[in-house]
Amino acid sequence: MKQEALKQNLHEKAEFQRIFWMLLLFEEKGVKPSTEKISEETEKTFGKIDSIASEGLTTFGIWKYPVEYKDHQTVPAQVLVSDFEPFDGSSITTLEKSQL
Repeated sequence: MKQEALKQNLHEKAEFQRIFWMLLLFEEKGVKPSTEKISEETEKTFGKIDSIASEGLTTFGIWKYPVEYKDHQTVPAQVLVSDFEPFDGSSITTLEKSQL
């Protein structure tokens, strides 16, 4: 089978992204841990955290990685954890698939 050559246009400059988006792909649907369990494990690794939201999209602020804005306001980096959702591999490009 002939492999397709994947190339990016290196002359296109993307806007700086202030988020990292990760999709964890599992063969079977799992169960999202409780907010308390995620918080406990996150604190073991990163130290002081804030629990920002626990309904639906669980959100934490991680003080080990502060973010400073132009107005000198400093806030913790945020981590958002969603529930398990089905993934349709046909919804992404071949180039994106090569990165998974």
